[in-house]
Amino acid sequence: MADDRPTRSTPRSILNAVTASSAPSVVVPVLPGDQLDAVAEKVRAAGAPSVQLLVPEGAAAFRSPRSFRVLRVLLGEGAPQLQVISGDPRMLEAARAAGMDTLGV
Repeated sequence: MADDRPTRSTPRSILNAVTASSAPSVVVPVLPGDQLDAVAEKVRAAGAPSVQLLVPEGAAAFRSPRSFRVLRVLLGEGAPQLQVISGDPRMLEAARAAGMDTLGV
């Protein structure tokens, strides 16, 4: 039987992992220099019940759990479900500490 699990070595495997969720969601790319208010605006503009934030390693706005909590406050009540996708283990740990779902790639 073929092994259909994604590997970490290909862009396609990352895309498969991102799109594996059953809830309708939108992938929102975060740029390295994006500030929290800009990310919040991107999430709002997505207009989806579930948003997957694709955050690059070293993104300045997401260095601590506090940053992720502030993002939730900026989004307010009725904010979509957020999942943080990144290859940065420290960023993923900060997101988990703030109570967010994460996916390491």
